Amino acid sequence: MITAANFAAFEHYPGGLGIYTEQVTTSTTRPFGVGEFIWPKDQTIQGLMWFATATMAMRQKDASDLRPYTLLSGWASFVPGVRTTMMKLEPTYPAGVISSPIYGEDNLPNPWSNPILVRIQRAMNPVAVADVAYWNANRMSNTNGDWPAAIESVTRGTRLSRQIVVFNDTFAGTAVDVTWEMHQGTADGAIADQGSMRLAIPLGQRQTITVGVTAPSTGTAAVLVLQSARDGRVILRDDGQQFRLQ
Repeated sequence: MITAANFAAFEHYPGGLGIYTEQVTTSTTRPFGVGEFIWPKDQTIQGLMWFATATMAMRQKDASDLRPYTLLSGWASFVPGVRTTMMKLEPTYPAGVISSPIYGEDNLPNPWSNPILVRIQRAMNPVAVADVAYWNANRMSNTNGDWPAAIESVTRGTRLSRQIVVFNDTFAGTAVDVTWEMHQGTADGAIADQGSMRLAIPLGQRQTITVGVTAPSTGTAAVLVLQSARDGRVILRDDGQQFRLQ
């Protein structure tokens, strides 16, 4: 038993192995988080997407430390030059099958174009800005690791109310500029509506806001682009919120 008053406790695999989880045991007296989760599902593209979606869900519960286990199983060439053929992973529970990483230098030479790795980056961005309902609807992804796996349908010309969460996990400064743009068709399409807001978010905290944005009056698709900036410098720009117009 730990009797010290100043320790930080981090769970391992809350809910079990190889599952999606956003379970966090909170504490009002010390830092809390999850030390390992997802393994051995990390050896699948769906599990790799959970690195992003589970992290975003747990950040909204104020977890101080999150460590989905383990990136090496999904993307070996985060160590430059490593190919999938150069290593074998620990046996996958419960089948006991020894496998290779999903991606490596041999099959993913440009990792920053991979939508799963991009989604992980955005989920872990210190000044992340996220559409709460959209992330929640897509948290399980699918066997292909798609984002989005569930595309929301909205009526053309409708005024939408979206709940947006904004984080400030930086080391200095509380001002965060948030902007939103509703584009017709694609993220590069014509802007149907837009807005901005300056927030004062204490270090290590988050703030949830509700914004209104109007869907395009024509077309079949729309994209909501969210952006955070500090001192005029864009920190994150997320163009992953796609909508089907009806």
